[in-house]
Formats: sequence, structure tokens, C-alpha cells
Amino acid sequence: MLAAFAVLLAALTAGGGATPARRVSASSGTTSTTSPPIDEPTLGAPRAFSASLGKGLANGRTRIERSLGCASGGDADYWHFQSESPLPAGVLTGATSTLPGDLRLYADVHGPHHGIRSDPEPPVEGPDQRSAFLLPDGSHVGMSNQRGTVKLRLQSGSCDGRTGDGFTLDFDGTTASVDHDEATAIWEIVSATGSYRAAEGIGWFDLSADVSPGADNPWSLLLDGSIAVLQPRLDVGIADTYWGRDGVDYAKRQVAVVYDVTNVGSGDAFGVLLRSAASPTPGASLISIIINGDNILIDGNTPLGTFPRSLGDLESGERTQVTLTWQLPLPAGNPPCGLVILDCEFDTTLGFTLPDALDVATTPSETLHAKAPHLPPPL
Repeated sequence: MLAAFAVLLAALTAGGGATPARRVSASSGTTSTTSPPIDEPTLGAPRAFSASLGKGLANGRTRIERSLGCASGGDADYWHFQSESPLPAGVLTGATSTLPGDLRLYADVHGPHHGIRSDPEPPVEGPDQRSAFLLPDGSHVGMSNQRGTVKLRLQSGSCDGRTGDGFTLDFDGTTASVDHDEATAIWEIVSATGSYRAAEGIGWFDLSADVSPGADNPWSLLLDGSIAVLQPRLDVGIADTYWGRDGVDYAKRQVAVVYDVTNVGSGDAFGVLLRSAASPTPGASLISIIINGDNILIDGNTPLGTFPRSLGDLESGERTQVTLTWQLPLPAGNPPCGLVILDCEFDTTLGFTLPDALDVATTPSETLHAKAPHLPPPL
């Protein structure tokens, strides 16, 4: 054994340190073969949600149709308003996100007091205050980005007051509006897809829309409330240990540890980071990080590369690997192993930043017990 050590040490002093980082596996049987199970669907705590949309836009369109009046069992005449606009970054993501999206607004304004008209005829005179309502089956907001979609139902009032709200919208035949401080105006999530799947949320809204016939009608919508999304969770395990650089690392008392990092949560994670890596074992220290082939050298506590290091996005059930090379202590004082480092045992602690689909992050950490290979590299 000592002869093998001497051969490797000679190769190192002769320039072996420049050898490419080839892997020489002498694993002690730690390789992962199965993926851990996925958690049951778990929603995070409700997070504040707010969006001011449409202000300054004049691209709304209105289609007007006749219907039976409320007293006759109908829903009264209605003005079907719809519009599209960009969804600003930070609405369905974190405040610092640059990911944009799209929005569609549909509002079915119903009212018995202002008859159907065609521009340029003036609106039929009628009451301006509390003279209309939104039909909930036809009033909703759809928001989407690359992560998924969320659909909100808008509810305010009813045709005959059977819900207890009655007419809640102010409507003069041209502009319909509702202020949540003065009348009931609530939204709730009715469907969601992609990374927002199973999301839940509720809140209030303010709406103002010009529902004149045709297009180019200005509108504004303010949404406020809270949304909860499925949560990611990391499972970290050791998949393998090996001697790198054709075994030269064995001579230098450096062992590579391959970690499986799996998102076992029911929710997707975006922009996962390796936030820190250290060993609580006296004398052991981090030497290098290999993430997706990107080798960043670290010299003791003076990093040439910096934390955090990106692990990318991890969908629910998705796994990635991180390889960290650890310097084992010299056989002096009270090290965890002696001159021979085969089967040397030491602890490692990895810290992560784990953002969910709304970019709200947790900072989990895992301490794992590592064991160097029980065989030296072949010569």
C-alpha cells in the first residue's frame, strides 16, 4: 500500500497535477439506483398578490347582446367586454423577476336600465349608481407566462339580488366600474396549469371599463389578495465517491463526492442555488465544485469561484448532480483518518436556496456522512 502511495506521489511531483480530471472509481457501494418518492401535493402559505393592469391602454372591445330582463328570468342586456395586454414581470413571479407574460380580461356587464344602442347614438338614460352587475360565468382574468397559467373568476353582484349583493356596478351606459370599498368585488382562482397547477387564491378587485360598441375602449383592473402554490422540497443523497485525475487525488488526500439533488416536492423550483458547502469534520475542507461540467476551483477558505452556484430549474421529480472534491486532513493531531485514507469517514454540509413558482425561496441545508472509497486507484 505504501509503495502504491509512493508511486502516486512521484507522479504528482513530476507534473501529475496538470493531468485532466479523469475519474477513477473505487466506490464503497453508495451509488443511488432509485429515485425517492414525490411528496403528496402540498401548498405553501398564502403569499401576497397584487397587480395593477390595463391602465392607459385603449384596446378593449365590446360586443353587445339582448337578453330577457331580470324580472322575466333572464340576465338583462349585456355588454361583453374583452381585452388583452402584456402581463408585467413580477406579477406571477418574484418582484425582481424579468419573466413577462400575457393577460386576457373578460367582463360580462349586465344591466336592465341602459338599452342596446349603436354609436353615435347617446346611451339610454338611466341610473348611474348601482345599476349593473358582472355575470360570474363570463367574467374572468387569464394570466400566463412560461411557467403556466392562472384563471381568476370575477364576482360582483347578481341580477335579482339572490346572492344578497344585487346590483353592484356603477354604469351610465358607457363606463362600468366597481370599487371594492363600496361594493362586493371578489376574485378566486378557478383553474391553473403548469407550475401553478393546484394553486389556490382569493382577493378583491377594482374594475373600470368603457364598454362602448366596437374597439379602442380604455380599461383598468386592480387585483389584490393572496395565492398559494405547490411547494418544492430537496432530497440530497450521496451517489458515489471516487479518486480523480487518474488517481493523483488519492496521493493528495482529496476525494470527490457525487451528490444526487432531487426535487421530491409536489411543486416545481426555479433558479435553485447551491448556497454553501463546508465540512464540520476538523481539518476537512472544500477543494472544487463541479456542476454540469463547470469546474470552479476553491482554495481552502479563499474562493476563486464564488457562492451561490446555479443548479438551474428543477421540476417536481427532477434530479441533478453536484460533485464536490474534499481535502482530507493530514495525519497529525486528531484527524478522522490516518496516513491511509481508504474508508475515511467525514461529514459534509450543503446549503441551498429553493424558490417556488412564485420565486418565494426557502433555504434548506443537508448534512451527509461521506466515506472515501475502500480501494486505492489502479496503477
